[in-house]
Amino acid sequence: MTSLREIALLNRSGKCPLPTDPVMRGLAILSITKFGVNPLDVCSELDQEFVKLDKEYAAERERAAKVLEEQIETEIAALTKIADGIFELEEFTGRDDIVGMRIPISSASLHWPAGEGCPDHNKLIRFEPVLSEVLRGFAREIVTGHKKRDAVELVGKIFEIQSRANFRFSVYCTRGDAKCPGVPGTSCSQMDFRIVRKK
Repeated sequence: MTSLREIALLNRSGKCPLPTDPVMRGLAILSITKFGVNPLDVCSELDQEFVKLDKEYAAERERAAKVLEEQIETEIAALTKIADGIFELEEFTGRDDIVGMRIPISSASLHWPAGEGCPDHNKLIRFEPVLSEVLRGFAREIVTGHKKRDAVELVGKIFEIQSRANFRFSVYCTRGDAKCPGVPGTSCSQMDFRIVRKK
Protein backbone atom coordinates (compact mmCIF):
# COMPACT_ATOMS: atom_id res chain seq x y z
CA MET A 1 0.00 0.00 0.00
CA THR A 2 1.13 3.52 -0.72
CA SER A 3 1.59 5.82 2.31
CA LEU A 4 0.39 9.40 2.58
CA ARG A 5 4.03 10.55 2.58
CA GLU A 6 4.67 8.77 -0.71
CA ILE A 7 1.55 10.39 -2.19
CA ALA A 8 2.72 13.81 -0.96
CA LEU A 9 6.17 13.29 -2.54
CA LEU A 10 4.64 12.08 -5.80
CA ASN A 11 2.26 15.04 -5.81
CA ARG A 12 5.08 17.56 -5.24
CA SER A 13 7.11 16.00 -8.06
CA GLY A 14 4.14 16.28 -10.42
CA LYS A 15 3.81 12.51 -10.85
CA CYS A 16 0.52 12.26 -8.97
CA PRO A 17 -1.68 15.33 -9.44
CA LEU A 18 -4.64 15.45 -7.06
CA PRO A 19 -8.04 17.12 -7.49
CA THR A 20 -8.49 20.51 -5.83
CA ASP A 21 -12.00 19.64 -4.62
CA PRO A 22 -11.61 18.27 -1.03
CA VAL A 23 -14.12 15.42 -1.47
CA MET A 24 -12.58 14.30 -4.76
CA ARG A 25 -9.08 14.63 -3.28
CA GLY A 26 -10.11 12.42 -0.33
CA LEU A 27 -11.55 9.79 -2.65
CA ALA A 28 -8.39 9.80 -4.78
CA ILE A 29 -6.16 9.40 -1.68
CA LEU A 30 -8.43 6.65 -0.31
CA SER A 31 -8.28 4.70 -3.58
CA ILE A 32 -4.47 4.89 -3.60
CA THR A 33 -3.83 4.13 0.10
CA LYS A 34 -6.52 1.50 0.79
CA PHE A 35 -7.05 -0.19 -2.57
CA GLY A 36 -3.77 0.43 -4.37
CA VAL A 37 -5.61 1.90 -7.33
CA ASN A 38 -4.28 4.99 -9.05
CA PRO A 39 -7.31 7.08 -10.05
CA LEU A 40 -5.31 8.51 -12.97
CA ASP A 41 -5.02 5.01 -14.41
CA VAL A 42 -8.75 4.50 -13.98
CA CYS A 43 -9.42 7.88 -15.64
CA SER A 44 -7.08 6.95 -18.49
CA GLU A 45 -8.90 3.65 -19.01
CA LEU A 46 -12.24 5.47 -18.92
CA ASP A 47 -10.96 7.98 -21.49
CA GLN A 48 -9.99 5.09 -23.75
CA GLU A 49 -13.51 3.68 -23.42
CA PHE A 50 -14.92 7.10 -24.34
CA VAL A 51 -12.72 7.14 -27.44
CA LYS A 52 -13.96 3.65 -28.42
CA LEU A 53 -17.57 4.71 -27.90
CA ASP A 54 -17.07 7.86 -29.96
CA LYS A 55 -15.65 5.76 -32.81
CA GLU A 56 -18.56 3.33 -32.59
CA TYR A 57 -21.10 6.19 -32.60
CA ALA A 58 -19.34 7.84 -35.56
CA ALA A 59 -19.34 4.57 -37.51
CA GLU A 60 -23.05 4.08 -36.73
CA ARG A 61 -23.87 7.63 -37.83
CA GLU A 62 -21.91 7.07 -41.04
CA ARG A 63 -23.77 3.81 -41.74
CA ALA A 64 -27.12 5.48 -41.08
CA ALA A 65 -26.21 8.44 -43.33
CA LYS A 66 -25.20 6.03 -46.11
CA VAL A 67 -28.48 4.11 -45.84
CA LEU A 68 -30.43 7.39 -45.84
CA GLU A 69 -28.56 8.62 -48.92
CA GLU A 70 -29.25 5.34 -50.74
CA GLN A 71 -32.96 5.63 -49.90
CA ILE A 72 -33.00 9.25 -51.08
CA GLU A 73 -31.31 8.30 -54.38
CA THR A 74 -33.89 5.53 -54.90
CA GLU A 75 -36.71 8.00 -54.23
CA ILE A 76 -35.13 10.60 -56.57
CA ALA A 77 -35.10 7.97 -59.34
CA ALA A 78 -38.82 7.27 -58.80
CA LEU A 79 -39.70 10.99 -58.76
CA THR A 80 -37.56 11.60 -61.85
CA LYS A 81 -39.48 8.91 -63.72
CA ILE A 82 -42.76 10.65 -62.85
CA ALA A 83 -41.42 14.07 -63.91
CA ASP A 84 -39.96 12.70 -67.16
CA GLY A 85 -43.35 11.23 -68.04
CA ILE A 86 -45.08 14.62 -67.83
CA PHE A 87 -42.56 17.39 -68.52
CA GLU A 88 -39.57 18.17 -70.69
CA LEU A 89 -37.28 21.08 -71.41
CA GLU A 90 -37.79 23.11 -74.57
CA GLU A 91 -35.17 25.47 -75.92
CA PHE A 92 -36.40 29.04 -75.69
CA THR A 93 -35.98 30.68 -79.09
CA GLY A 94 -37.83 33.92 -78.34
CA ARG A 95 -40.15 33.31 -81.27
CA ASP A 96 -43.51 31.57 -81.31
CA ASP A 97 -43.03 30.28 -84.86
CA ILE A 98 -39.74 28.52 -84.11
CA VAL A 99 -39.76 25.57 -81.72
CA GLY A 100 -36.39 24.83 -80.16
CA MET A 101 -34.91 21.48 -79.32
CA ARG A 102 -36.59 19.39 -76.63
CA ILE A 103 -34.77 17.27 -74.07
CA PRO A 104 -35.96 15.24 -71.06
CA ILE A 105 -36.44 17.32 -67.92
CA SER A 106 -33.99 15.01 -66.11
CA SER A 107 -31.20 15.71 -68.63
CA ALA A 108 -27.74 16.23 -67.19
CA SER A 109 -25.94 16.66 -70.53
CA LEU A 110 -26.47 17.51 -74.19
CA HIS A 111 -24.42 17.64 -77.35
CA TRP A 112 -23.75 21.29 -78.12
CA PRO A 113 -25.73 22.06 -81.31
CA ALA A 114 -23.79 25.08 -82.57
CA GLY A 115 -22.77 25.01 -86.21
CA GLU A 116 -19.47 24.19 -87.87
CA GLY A 117 -16.63 26.42 -86.74
CA CYS A 118 -17.79 26.36 -83.11
CA PRO A 119 -15.06 24.88 -80.87
CA ASP A 120 -17.78 23.03 -78.91
CA HIS A 121 -19.72 21.77 -81.95
CA ASN A 122 -21.30 18.41 -81.02
CA LYS A 123 -19.28 18.34 -77.79
CA LEU A 124 -20.98 16.74 -74.75
CA ILE A 125 -21.78 19.48 -72.24
CA ARG A 126 -22.66 18.39 -68.70
CA PHE A 127 -24.81 20.38 -66.28
CA GLU A 128 -26.85 20.01 -63.10
CA PRO A 129 -30.41 18.85 -63.90
CA VAL A 130 -33.00 21.61 -63.52
CA LEU A 131 -35.01 19.73 -60.87
CA SER A 132 -32.12 18.30 -58.84
CA GLU A 133 -32.68 20.47 -55.74
CA VAL A 134 -36.48 20.13 -55.84
CA LEU A 135 -36.33 16.34 -56.27
CA ARG A 136 -33.69 15.90 -53.56
CA GLY A 137 -35.69 17.99 -51.09
CA PHE A 138 -38.95 16.17 -51.84
CA ALA A 139 -37.22 12.76 -51.73
CA ARG A 140 -35.69 13.58 -48.31
CA GLU A 141 -39.14 14.53 -46.98
CA ILE A 142 -40.54 11.22 -48.27
CA VAL A 143 -37.73 9.08 -46.87
CA THR A 144 -37.87 10.75 -43.45
CA GLY A 145 -41.63 10.19 -43.28
CA HIS A 146 -42.77 13.80 -43.56
CA LYS A 147 -44.43 13.27 -46.96
CA LYS A 148 -45.70 10.45 -49.15
CA ARG A 149 -44.75 10.02 -52.76
CA ASP A 150 -47.44 11.95 -54.57
CA ALA A 151 -47.37 12.69 -58.29
CA VAL A 152 -49.88 15.52 -57.88
CA GLU A 153 -47.70 17.31 -55.30
CA LEU A 154 -44.62 16.79 -57.50
CA VAL A 155 -46.43 18.26 -60.51
CA GLY A 156 -47.47 21.21 -58.31
CA LYS A 157 -43.84 21.82 -57.34
CA ILE A 158 -42.78 21.75 -61.00
CA PHE A 159 -45.63 24.08 -62.02
CA GLU A 160 -44.47 26.44 -59.28
CA ILE A 161 -41.01 26.59 -60.89
CA GLN A 162 -42.50 26.85 -64.38
CA SER A 163 -44.74 29.76 -63.43
CA ARG A 164 -41.97 31.94 -62.02
CA ALA A 165 -41.71 35.15 -63.98
CA ASN A 166 -39.13 34.85 -66.76
CA PHE A 167 -37.95 31.42 -65.56
CA ARG A 168 -35.23 30.09 -67.82
CA PHE A 169 -32.85 27.19 -67.30
CA SER A 170 -29.55 28.12 -68.90
CA VAL A 171 -26.85 25.79 -70.18
CA TYR A 172 -23.45 27.19 -71.11
CA CYS A 173 -20.79 25.93 -73.47
CA THR A 174 -17.23 25.41 -72.26
CA ARG A 175 -16.39 28.99 -73.29
CA GLY A 176 -18.56 30.40 -70.51
CA ASP A 177 -20.29 33.66 -71.35
CA ALA A 178 -17.51 35.09 -73.54
CA LYS A 179 -17.89 35.58 -77.27
CA CYS A 180 -17.19 32.38 -79.10
CA PRO A 181 -13.89 32.72 -80.94
CA GLY A 182 -14.92 30.05 -83.46
CA VAL A 183 -17.82 32.04 -84.90
CA PRO A 184 -16.67 35.68 -85.21
CA GLY A 185 -19.21 38.34 -84.30
CA THR A 186 -21.62 35.97 -82.50
CA SER A 187 -22.26 35.04 -78.90
CA CYS A 188 -23.67 31.51 -78.93
CA SER A 189 -22.36 30.43 -75.55
CA GLN A 190 -25.73 30.03 -73.84
CA MET A 191 -28.88 28.00 -74.44
CA ASP A 192 -32.04 28.84 -72.49
CA PHE A 193 -34.70 26.26 -71.78
CA ARG A 194 -38.17 26.43 -70.30
CA ILE A 195 -40.24 23.68 -68.69
CA VAL A 196 -43.12 22.50 -70.87
CA ARG A 197 -45.65 19.67 -70.86
CA LYS A 198 -44.67 16.72 -72.99
CA LYS A 199 -46.49 16.49 -76.29
